[in-house]
Amino acid sequence: MEKTEMREVQQTSIKRKLTTIIMVITTAILILVCAAFIVNDLFVFKQDMARELTTLAEIIGANCAATLTFRDTVDARAILSVLQTQEHITQACIYLPDGSVFASYKTNRVLTCPFPEHPPQGYEFKGDHLYVFTDIFFEREKIGTVYVRSNLDALDQRFQRYLMLILIVVGLATLAAFLLTAKLQRIISVPILNLARTAKMVSDKKDFSIRAAKNSSDEIGYLTERFNEMLTQIQDRDRALQEVRDKLQAQARELKQELHAKRRFEQALRDSEARFRDLFDNAPDIYVILDPVGKIIDFNKNGYDMLGYSPSELVGAPLLKIVCEEDMAEMGKEIEKIRISGQLPKHIETTFVHKNGSKLWVSSEFSIEQDPEGNLQSIRVICRDITERKKLQEKLERAQRLESAGRIAGQIAHDFNNLLGPLAAYPALLRENLSNNKEVHEMLDEMESAANKIAEINQQLLSMGRRGHYAMEPMHLNDLIDRVLLSHSFSHLPNVVLDKELAGDIFPIKGGSAQLTRALANLFINGFEALLGEGTLKVRTQNVYLDKPIYGYQTVRIGEYVRLDISDTGTGIKPEILDKIFDPFFTTKTMDRMRGSGLGLSVVHGIVEDHKAYITVESKVGKGTTFSIYFPAARDVTVEESKTLEKAKGGTESILIVDDDPIQRRVTGQLLKRLGYQIRTAKSGEQAVELVTIHPQDLLILDMVMDGIDGTETYRQILSFQPRQKAIVLSGYAMSKRVRQAMRLGAGGFISKPISLQALASAVRDELDTPDRKNNSGKRPQSPGQAPRESTN
Repeated sequence: MEKTEMREVQQTSIKRKLTTIIMVITTAILILVCAAFIVNDLFVFKQDMARELTTLAEIIGANCAATLTFRDTVDARAILSVLQTQEHITQACIYLPDGSVFASYKTNRVLTCPFPEHPPQGYEFKGDHLYVFTDIFFEREKIGTVYVRSNLDALDQRFQRYLMLILIVVGLATLAAFLLTAKLQRIISVPILNLARTAKMVSDKKDFSIRAAKNSSDEIGYLTERFNEMLTQIQDRDRALQEVRDKLQAQARELKQELHAKRRFEQALRDSEARFRDLFDNAPDIYVILDPVGKIIDFNKNGYDMLGYSPSELVGAPLLKIVCEEDMAEMGKEIEKIRISGQLPKHIETTFVHKNGSKLWVSSEFSIEQDPEGNLQSIRVICRDITERKKLQEKLERAQRLESAGRIAGQIAHDFNNLLGPLAAYPALLRENLSNNKEVHEMLDEMESAANKIAEINQQLLSMGRRGHYAMEPMHLNDLIDRVLLSHSFSHLPNVVLDKELAGDIFPIKGGSAQLTRALANLFINGFEALLGEGTLKVRTQNVYLDKPIYGYQTVRIGEYVRLDISDTGTGIKPEILDKIFDPFFTTKTMDRMRGSGLGLSVVHGIVEDHKAYITVESKVGKGTTFSIYFPAARDVTVEESKTLEKAKGGTESILIVDDDPIQRRVTGQLLKRLGYQIRTAKSGEQAVELVTIHPQDLLILDMVMDGIDGTETYRQILSFQPRQKAIVLSGYAMSKRVRQAMRLGAGGFISKPISLQALASAVRDELDTPDRKNNSGKRPQSPGQAPRESTN
């Protein structure tokens, strides 16, 4: 409101402002003077009125002194009735010393107004009346009090007269002031208005040669003089500006062309920057820009996505924030070398750490940006994700280690099998040739048990080496699990709970029974040992359908699988060794018979891969471990009931043992003689061909690996002149490619070293009892009821 009024005042003319100011000042002064006069006069009038009324009360008191002495109320009323002549007196009375009213007087207008009960001394203006109290004395003794009340009508009338007078005086004075102001303000306003009109003419015409007329030497004259000087300066400046303007117009035309070209260049630059930013953010690699001390200036979007960070978390932070602890020193050293000498490394392979703690292997290439003086401005790093390459490299290295270890293990196992022959075979022969000496029989049992355990380790080595492939047959995984659990004594662990959850409608699978038995036994033993004597081992099977990769495999074959889960509630596996558990000879246990050899899980992994299955591991320290195996389902096959083994029978047929190892020839010969067969031996394939030429044999027992020609080639040459020759294969290796070739030629059985009397007798008798017929391909047909055998590729 106040601001609006101020704007209105400021927008009025100076003439009106001067008139208003003078009028306001004049009127205010007159009002103040008149008000002071009235206040003073009314004050004096009130004092005079109080004195007059007091004097009147004193006179009444003096006249009533005798009356009060004699208590003559009639006389007192008569004295008070004199007050009727005073119109302004409305009430009066005489009080006795005890405060009672002795005599009183009232006008008709105040008949109902009571008298004060305790009259004070003196006078008082109260409301619209004046009250006067005067004591009455007689011979210096107070005998009563006179009370008189008067209205203030005279005072009001006096004030009204003065107010009317002031209005007339102020009005006339204001009129006179207005007339004088209207005349005299021109002395000030006219020069100012003339100056304003001159300024308007200059503004309208844009003519700075116009000058204002100077009519006085006062402040307005000084203002006019300065105004003219300003016009002169503006005129000179305008002339100079015009000259400059002409030059600038010429330059503007040139600049316009340059600006147009610059805009085109800037737009092209923005387009280029947008394309660069798009390439920068969406590049498949991580792009980082660092300041000279190694702090992150910029990071591309793909980098943020790959490492899980936001810009606010990385920009301004050192690059070492995302480098794993093991590589920090090397990365810091390279950045420092770049900062000091500008020397760039060719490339660095390092490990970045994701926000969630996972690792990302990258190959980093560096470049630098320098100013014209050669000072380092920024370091640019391109980091290519080589995680998959690293994983593939690790897998390749692991496969190479497995292959190398497998070759060594296979060779060792082959030699062991030859050496184990007597240990495994002779105890059975010695029992029959010795008396019933309990102590000797116990020693033979221990010898046989030790040989069997060594043979088991040997089979682990052979399985790990996978020096061949094995026959695949349809089977139910649940039946195999039950047989494995029954064949191993876990009942001595009273605080261990075995929880089986085997699906009833499980699909059949194809596999090598011996190899899968070994793999399951290794996993069960591993799980029970992880429990440390207390906990739960859960075995679960179920049918599943895989249509996407599982952990540890980039791709899987889509289809139906039988999933086996073996879970323990043991101590779990530490994350840093989880990737090493399938490496051969890796173990966290101490060597104790079968335990701690480091072959168990390596064998499991090899067998799983040979069966085209998948294996995954999940483990939490303190919670336990779960091994999951996915076997391809074989729904189109029929699983035959297992047959009970009968006691093997001997015979009198002639058998040629072909083996380059003399111990193995002797052991095999002793076992066959024990069974009643007629034995001949040959220490090489060439000698065997020569012997069969002279002395035809009912059966050949062929070792696969020999100096000179091997067992398969020996059999092929003998078939060339004895096409109905029967044979079985004896080898320290698994069923290799050469073994399968021999069986396709017509060999009817396969025995793994070291041999036992039961296995040898059964294989020999079965082959000899097979009908001696040939098919068109030169191969003898399989026996009736014999399940077709399938081999892995």
